[in-house]
Amino acid sequence: MKNLIPFLLFVQIASIGWAQNQVQGKVTSQNEPIPFANVLLLNPTNQSLVKGAVTDDKGVFIIQQVKPGTYTLKISMIGYQTFVVPKVHVSSAKPLSPFQVTLAEHKETLSAVTVTAQKPLLEQRIDRTVVNVQSSIIAKGSDILTILERSPGIEIDRINGQIQMQGKAGVLVMLDGKIMRMEMAGLIQLLQGMNSDNVVSIELITAPPASFDAEGNAGIINIITKKQQAEGLNLIVNANTAYGLRPKYGGSVNLNIRQNRFNFFADLSGNYSLVKHDVTIDRQNTHNGVVTNTHILALRPAQTGLYNYRAGIDYDVSQRTTVGVLFAGYLRTWAMDTDVSARVEDNTGQSFTPSIDAFERNDWQHWMFNFNFRHQFSDKSRLSFDVDYLHFFEQNPTDYTEAITDPNGTTLNTREFISRKITPIKFKVAKLDYTQSLTPILELSTGLKGSLSSFTNDLQLANLENNRWVDDPRFTDVFRLEEQLGAIYSSLDFKPSGKLSFKAGVRLEYYNSDLISNTEGDILLQNYLRAFPSAYLNYQVSKNQRFQLSYTERITRPSIRNIAPAFMVWGYNTILGGNPDIRPTISRRINTSYQWGSFLLQLQFTDDDNALTYQPEVFAEDNLILTRSTNMPDFKTAMIGINFPITITKWWESRYSISAYWQRLQPQIEGRPIIYTNAYVRGNITQTFKLPQQWAIELSAQANSSQRIGVGSLPEQASFNLGVKKTFSSRFSMAFSWTDMFNLGSFYKFRINEPSVNMVYDWHYDIEGNIFRINFTYNFGNMKLRKAKNRRTGSEEERRRTQ
Repeated sequence: MKNLIPFLLFVQIASIGWAQNQVQGKVTSQNEPIPFANVLLLNPTNQSLVKGAVTDDKGVFIIQQVKPGTYTLKISMIGYQTFVVPKVHVSSAKPLSPFQVTLAEHKETLSAVTVTAQKPLLEQRIDRTVVNVQSSIIAKGSDILTILERSPGIEIDRINGQIQMQGKAGVLVMLDGKIMRMEMAGLIQLLQGMNSDNVVSIELITAPPASFDAEGNAGIINIITKKQQAEGLNLIVNANTAYGLRPKYGGSVNLNIRQNRFNFFADLSGNYSLVKHDVTIDRQNTHNGVVTNTHILALRPAQTGLYNYRAGIDYDVSQRTTVGVLFAGYLRTWAMDTDVSARVEDNTGQSFTPSIDAFERNDWQHWMFNFNFRHQFSDKSRLSFDVDYLHFFEQNPTDYTEAITDPNGTTLNTREFISRKITPIKFKVAKLDYTQSLTPILELSTGLKGSLSSFTNDLQLANLENNRWVDDPRFTDVFRLEEQLGAIYSSLDFKPSGKLSFKAGVRLEYYNSDLISNTEGDILLQNYLRAFPSAYLNYQVSKNQRFQLSYTERITRPSIRNIAPAFMVWGYNTILGGNPDIRPTISRRINTSYQWGSFLLQLQFTDDDNALTYQPEVFAEDNLILTRSTNMPDFKTAMIGINFPITITKWWESRYSISAYWQRLQPQIEGRPIIYTNAYVRGNITQTFKLPQQWAIELSAQANSSQRIGVGSLPEQASFNLGVKKTFSSRFSMAFSWTDMFNLGSFYKFRINEPSVNMVYDWHYDIEGNIFRINFTYNFGNMKLRKAKNRRTGSEEERRRTQ
């Protein structure tokens, strides 16, 4: 500590010395300031960029820490003629006077300008892959879950309610940098109802930096929503309709009013879908020499609605200080009338036919309030502060009627039973982030975070006996989970040269939780303090070549769904439950990549301790199978992937993404570990055609080879998709999409074949994926971008610092 303080003083004095040379000025037009104009300081010899800045809302710019020398000053803004000073002499002995720059408007009006530039579908950054949703025609009017399923390295396990990234479960999902705090099964259903037209991009963050929560050993999915950029009033209206096996309808309205320092925004969207998912289960059970085969068919037609709302205000108190408030939420409804039929027969010739009629509702309500504050002390330091309060409420009642008949159709037994689940969830979160440029080549980021949360899971399973409901004690209880999380992080971003940069950080988290049962008392206590390091290296080999290397450590804590014995019936004697003995997963990951132009090569290795997986347990005497989460002592994954585009003509571009995986799994069967090795391949191909008269066509295909998950395996899959878009004007466009045209990939099939331990199990989940969809979008309001501002959210600074 004695040596650290003089060092920091020296660094600060050195940075002050650098700041003595600066180029500053003010940009106006017709005596009005021009905010957010680009100000570039260029090398006069080759016009390469030396430094740059953007004017503030008063048209003022300051470029600090400029080395003595001669430069070219270039100032530009859409709708204005570019201003250039060929030679600007910077000297410590003679400071420059502020520039007073007046830009002349172009004679053409901006409303007549059509911007056709488009981001690539996929972008690779040092710690993440960015899927630019609006660059895909097929994505128009679709849902976020479908887009995720077609993204590189993402797989959706709809049976067990999991999202996998690069072959691993334990994904953390965020919306605009804020964690979507709900059970993964409910989150999957929520993403299935979110309209992609409200989303700009999806970030697949495989190596999150220290500023992010350590939660999510597989990585983070960050969904970034649209934010309007133009001054004045802007209104975008969207409507879409689709048909697969049943119809679907959706629409959204996005309103933005931006005037000087004030910005008001509001979004409202609704989606109503009739869906049909069918489940087929075949399993074999052996007990005392009797082999019983069970075939189950579950028809699951459902109707689901998702209604999102969001409104907020950002106000620039000054050119350096912004405060904002946000209120948002959603209402999600799910109603399903299930018809389950089964056939049970054994090798002694006995057989019977059980059937279950079930009516299920699963409704979620959520609202949240956010206050955020951001202050820019100078061009070298900034601070952001966020406070969030979140409330969720889930109701999941299901009514069952079960009947068992013999081969002659005679009813042998009937039973009525119900399950009830009520889950209120509350979160209080506060977060503070500070960034300081210590020198021109060294930046410090640090921050604090505190979170308090409480869950209550009120579960009931009851049978109708003598005209009254009698609770089943195995599945009736009230669980309470109290969590406290405190975190502090620091990271240094070191750029010793224009080619080489390092970033290293550590996040220290204290976690305390207590899961309590009304009947069993304390079930699971967790209390620990742990550091999660991260390190990144970026080397620009040449103008077109770049090498990157990173190391991160992460954690996945069990959710209440993993722990508490929730009850879900899939068919006769086939249920899904929880495991109170589950432990957190610790993950260590090394990732490296080499980029040559648009060609990207990635290598990755991950080592997980206590990896979470879902595994069935057989109770042979009752011919019952219970699927629940469990830990694998060890789980290793290696991945190699390539991603590259090929421009065939001006109007035809192809993009290819291929990944190969090797895994070493160690699941446990009857308490003893079994080692499996697994190798599989995934590929994506996209063909984009830009045709005359503002027409565009997109064809894509995805293919996965067979792979192992825990003690089971998944077969190969493929899907082919078509999208067509017509842009009629800068305001109006129409898009048509046809997903999984040949119905080859809209299923989830899980198979276990381990007869030596009485595990023979085949599960086929048929998903409605062959869907036709048409989407209309119309943009009202101001289309001129001359004075456009970026509305900043509480998480944008954090995202920018990690890019």
